[in-house]
This record gives sequence, structure tokens and C-alpha cells, in this order.
Amino acid sequence: MFKVKSFKIIVSTFAFIIQSCASTIPELNQCFYNYKISEDALPDFEVKTFRSPEETGTRLDVYVSVLESRLQFIRAADNFKSSYTVFLRLSGEKKTYSRDLTRTIIRKGVNQLGDNAYDAFVLSFFPEPGKYKLSITVSDDNTQSKKTRDFAVDISSDTSSHIRLSDILFLLKTDTVDGTRRITPFVPGNVGLLPDTINFFVKTFLKSGSLDSVGFYLYELPRSTAAITRFNPYSIQIGAPFQDPCGQSDSSILIYRAEYKSKAQAGTDLIFGKFPKPPVGQYLLQVKLIDNSGNTASSFQNFMVRSRMFPEVIGDYRTMVESLGYIATPLEFKRLTVAENDSVLRSNILSFWQDKGGIERMKEYYRRVKQANKYFSTCVDGWRTPMGLFYIVCGPPDYVECQGIWNEKWVYTPSGYSSTMTIVFRLTKEEADPDKRLYQIANVFFPPDMWSFFVNRWRNP
Repeated sequence: MFKVKSFKIIVSTFAFIIQSCASTIPELNQCFYNYKISEDALPDFEVKTFRSPEETGTRLDVYVSVLESRLQFIRAADNFKSSYTVFLRLSGEKKTYSRDLTRTIIRKGVNQLGDNAYDAFVLSFFPEPGKYKLSITVSDDNTQSKKTRDFAVDISSDTSSHIRLSDILFLLKTDTVDGTRRITPFVPGNVGLLPDTINFFVKTFLKSGSLDSVGFYLYELPRSTAAITRFNPYSIQIGAPFQDPCGQSDSSILIYRAEYKSKAQAGTDLIFGKFPKPPVGQYLLQVKLIDNSGNTASSFQNFMVRSRMFPEVIGDYRTMVESLGYIATPLEFKRLTVAENDSVLRSNILSFWQDKGGIERMKEYYRRVKQANKYFSTCVDGWRTPMGLFYIVCGPPDYVECQGIWNEKWVYTPSGYSSTMTIVFRLTKEEADPDKRLYQIANVFFPPDMWSFFVNRWRNP
């Protein structure tokens, strides 16, 4: 008897969601909620692009890393096998380029199918100068499920710069398999999975030889103003000016600096660096190159360090307490937060739930918090967002309506009420990638006692 490991979910619970969310611009003009709840059933991948000046023009390297846990693996003899196809289309005003590639992954045992394993490769284009749209589709050959992401790429005709600095790629490890060097990357959201050190590499392109120094500077950014301790619909300021919690701040603090001396020939060079893993928080990494002629180039990368258990929160006692601010009274919340260590926090949490359904009800609540983290996180943990608040306390919406590109309406129709609760979320800025979208609340309507009804379902099961 053999096992099949299939990383797919069935979202039958949400079959009621309206069909009007279809759009001619599906990546932007579809409901964020619809997209996120079905995301786990789709392949997932990260993309980085490198532009390398050459004598005949510019070469564009497209680096794609596909998350193995989003593919379906099927037992084949003594191994587990999966395959996927990648379609790349580089569309410009004058010319379009396309490539496709089929990859097969074979693992010897189910224990090798880790949640943070990636299959990575590079495909290259030689485009004319101009602005392009890079569209990448990854299709799981076993399930036929697919995901598409779009990126803007600007190919400059200027090749006068002595140093060209690529994007920054974080990585878990490098090793050699069957004589071929393999790079295992991870996305910034998974930085917290590392035990103690963050490794990365920078790809440089030099027109002249001798690179003198490479500097790595790690800045800590202030904690997001979106990290509200206690939050409920009555405290929402409708129409208040929006502050992007993912934006960079001028008040960042330099916490790590390292310089590497290196000698390189003209052409392409890979420079590896590392720094100690910082505490949970938001950071900015700067890489600065200086050659022996004084030419400089600099690049920045924002990233988050989250708890190793993210999006899970059970065991992260401080988050467990903070998220109870949605249903605890001010006095209860004050008592919960008075603790000298994690042991006392854990005891306070268990005491809170003792007369509210006990351990099982507690687990149900934190499953909701975990789902909010999974669905709504950007640079802010999902449970802290407005969508996360309503999802945790009220559950999945009974009805979702897409109102053009910018607005999304959630409707709740609890039994026993003739009226409904309606929340309109507004997209704060245009982002084609749903994972980078930010929403604030544009409008809320509900009868005076309806919020208490949802809160009391947790407090009085």
C-alpha cells in the first residue's frame, strides 16, 4: 500500500461566493478574499530578474524558484514524482519573446517533501531595450492547476556603468548534486525559518576588472503603526489618512555592518555574504559595491523576520495574548498582559479560556488567527489587519462582492437577524501581485448589537 502526498485544498465551504468577480484583468480585478482562500490549491513560486550587459546588448536572466509543497507528488515505484510546466512571456511594445520549460522532481521518500523546499532554475532572454511585461505561469502537470504572476521589466540601453548590481537573493544553502551546483533559495517571508544565520548572494556585472569592496548593511525598521494592541469596529476611523505600514522609514537603525574585500575579473561574479539572524521584526538590507576607480552601486531589499512557527501562533504566547484583544474586555486584557515570562502568559491564556469553552474552543480561535495570518499577511501579520479582525471574530464572510478594481465588500448574515453586517474594504494602492495588496476599511455598517453577537459567540459558546 502506498501513499500519495497531495498539497491541495477543497474550498467547498465557499461555493456560494458570487461569480461576478470574474474580470478581464484577473490578477488585479478579482476579489482578494476569493484569491487567497483558493491559493493553497495553486502552485506557488518566486521570481527574480538579473540584467547583464553584453557586447550584443543586454541579457535578461529570469530566476524562478517553485515551492515543492504546492505541487502534487504521486508514488512512482520506490519514489515520489511530480512535474510542472513553466510558461514565460516577455511582452514589449515592439516585440514579444516566449519560453517554456517542463521540470520533473523525484524524491526518494515522503520525508523529503518539505514545506520549504524549492526547485529553482534560470531562463534567459536577449531583448531589445525597452519596457516589458514579464508574465510567468506555473502549471502542475498532475492536477492541471496553475498560477500566473506579472512583473514589470525595464531593459536599459545604457551600458556605460562600470558596475551593475543585481537584485538580492536570499538562500538556505548551496550544494552540488550530480556535478551541478544547486542554489536553494527562500522568499523573505520565510526568513524566520533559519536557525541562526541569514545567507544571501549578490550577482554583479563588471565592465572592468578588480572589485575592491562589498559592504552589507542591515537596518532595523520601526515597528509598524498597524500593530494595534486592541482593535474593534468602534475604534475604526472611516476615511482616515492611510499610512503604508510596509513603507521604508527615515528613522531606521543600523544594527549590522560587514565589508568583504574581493578581486574579480571583468564579467559576472557571485559574491556571498551572511549575517546573524536578527530578532523578529522588519528590516532593510543594503548592499554597496565600490571598485578601485571609485565607481559605486547600491541596492536595497526589504524583508521580515517572523517567528519560526508562523503562521501558527499556538506556542507564541505574546501573540496569543495580543490577538485576544478582539474578544476580551479591557479589564481581562489588562490581566492577561501582566506577566513576567512565557510560563505566566500561558497560565493566563488557559485561565481566560477556562469558562469560554476550554481547550477545544481555544484551539478553534487560534486556528482562525493562523488562517488570518495565512490569508492576509503582508509586511504586517494578517491577524493585525482589518480583514484579519473580521475573519477571526466573525468567520468567513457569507457573501463577497467585487466592486470594480478598488473596493471589496464583505457581508455577514447571522441567523436571527433580519439585517446584515457590511464592511467595504478599499485597496490603498494598485498592486498586480495580490500578496502585496494593502486594504483599509472604507465603510462599516451593522446594527448596534450585532458586533456583540459575534464576540459573545466566542465568550459564551
